[in-house]
Amino acid sequence: MTVIAYLLLFASCSTTSELYVLGNTNKTSMFANFDQLGMDKNSFLKKFGTPTNKEIYVDDQNNLIEVLYYTELLNQDWIAVTTKFRFKNGILIEQKKEEIINYIDKEALDAISRDLRLLKTR
Repeated sequence: MTVIAYLLLFASCSTTSELYVLGNTNKTSMFANFDQLGMDKNSFLKKFGTPTNKEIYVDDQNNLIEVLYYTELLNQDWIAVTTKFRFKNGILIEQKKEEIINYIDKEALDAISRDLRLLKTR
């Protein structure tokens, strides 16, 4: 029964590596090599577009703080990475990985791989 369910989900797949044809093939974040602290917010937005989310506040020294969050799906949409950018008075002062969510269920992936190998040998 499990084999039939896997076949319905991945009918055209014959090996585990072929399962990875499904989505975004980027394995690293578009920000992995970005290191331009000091960039102004408008230039940043022109380069990277609208953020996924943001927060705005004024700190104790009356500086405008804007935090922009960008979430990307990587590795065929199996991994979500959220990167946080903090601007102080419109100037980038911090870049930080906020969260990485791995959607791969290793046991399920191994089970699919086993079932596909069994089907291939029949």
